[in-house]
Formats: sequence, structure tokens, C-alpha cells
Amino acid sequence: MFPFIEVWGQTYSTNAVLMMLLIGIALTVFTIAFRREKISFYKHIILVSIMTGIGLVGARLFYVLFVDTTLLRNPSLDTLFHFQGMVFYGSFLLGALCFPFVIKLLYLRSIRGTPYPCACGRKTSPCSASVKNRLWDLSSILMAFSYGVLRIGCLANGCCWGRINDQPCAVVYDNPQSLMPYLGIPVHPVQLYDSLGGFFMATVLAGFYRKGLCKGNLFVLLCLFYAVIRFVTEAFRGDAFRGEDVLGWLSMSQTLSVGLFAIGLFFLIRLYPPGLYRGLRS
Repeated sequence: MFPFIEVWGQTYSTNAVLMMLLIGIALTVFTIAFRREKISFYKHIILVSIMTGIGLVGARLFYVLFVDTTLLRNPSLDTLFHFQGMVFYGSFLLGALCFPFVIKLLYLRSIRGTPYPCACGRKTSPCSASVKNRLWDLSSILMAFSYGVLRIGCLANGCCWGRINDQPCAVVYDNPQSLMPYLGIPVHPVQLYDSLGGFFMATVLAGFYRKGLCKGNLFVLLCLFYAVIRFVTEAFRGDAFRGEDVLGWLSMSQTLSVGLFAIGLFFLIRLYPPGLYRGLRS
């Protein structure tokens, strides 16, 4: 595939180019969504920068702590933060834990502790809650979309490859610069399966957002969708280490998917006890 691409005469990592593209898209989305509130553009830059950093650190730490623990024997900044070998679940979990604190510091309170005014000019808590809900919802959509885009980067880079496959949909890696060690062997394009799943999640969540459904709680739906998609696509993964098996066949990511789905379902039922459809419309 194409682990590196040339842009204006310079060679860059495909993943790096895609990440810069996603950062630009995120800044554009937040700027347009909150233009009426007149929130400073610099706050959007800080939010996207911080969450990008948290995502990278979380993905790498998960890899070091649970996948390649040999890196802990001789820890150094170069090995721990080399960012060659990362797990999306680490980015997902650490980002979800840190996001509430980041948006509270940046958006929900000013320097004096007063809630930011809404477009209506009031400084009441409902307006502050509206900003928080939209931040969560838009970030959930962007996370799903980013997952789809970054999995294309994985396909180009040759990491997270699939099992051997002799069907017409198989892909073959022949670039020695790719991370795929088994060149010339047809395998499942599992990264593309994940990518399509990411774009599907983003499309559904964006539709919910446009129709005003599940306001402020799209992240719960993201957890449910991602858990199912990752559980299924994990079965097509071919890279050697998938974590210690649970019940004889579940990989680490599939086990996490079961837990994530259970947590998401719990919050969905708790948030909308009268009925799912009526609750989503409220």
C-alpha cells in the first residue's frame, strides 16, 4: 500500500496527513456549530489539540501496558511515546475520561467562573448545558468519522492486517515500507471493514443530531455501535497478538467490546426508561 505520500515535493506519513486533515475538519465543525455563541476560535484550537494529544497518549499507553509489555522492561520516552504501535481502545477510553474536564475548563466557565452566555444572551445554566450537550454530540460524530478515516491510514500503512483470505475482496501488500510483514499474501482488508463501520456510525449519529434525537447522549449510542462493530471485525484480524483469550476465543478487544456494550446499554435504559423511541425524541 502507501505508508508514505508525497505532498508538494515533501514525503509525509499517510497517517500524519490524515490526522492533520481531521484536525482541520474538527476545527471547522466546532467553529460553525458555535458561531452564534461567539466562543473564541482559540478555544476550539486548544480543545482539538489537547484531545488529539490525549488520544495519541492513550492509544500508545494501552499498547505498552497490555500488548507489548516488553517495552516496560527498559522504559524511556523514546520507546513509550514512539507512536509506532497504538490501540484505538486506549484513545477511546482515555479520551472519554478526560473530555468532561477539558470542556468544563475551556467552555462551560469563564475565568471568573460565570457560565458562558448562549446565543440568546442569557447566562443561565440551561444555555451552558446546551453548549455541553452539543460538544458531546459533535465530538461523538467526529470520533466516529475520525475512526473511519484513520482506519484508511491503517490500510495504507499495513498495520492491523487481516486473516488470510482468497476471496476477490482480499488485498495484497507488496510495499517493503509497510508494516505488514507477510508481503504477497492475500488477506482480509479488515481495516476497510472498520473504516466503513466508522463512516456508518458517523452518518447515523449525524442524522440523529440533525433531527434533534438523543440530545447530549450520542456518545452512549457511539459506545453501542462501536462495541458491536469492533466485536465483529475483530474476528477478521490476522496480526499475531490479540490479547489473552477469554472463554477460549474472545480477544482482548472483543472482551472490552462486550463490557462497553453493557455499559452503553445500561446508560441508554437509564436515560430513557419510558421507552427508547419516545426517549430519543425528548
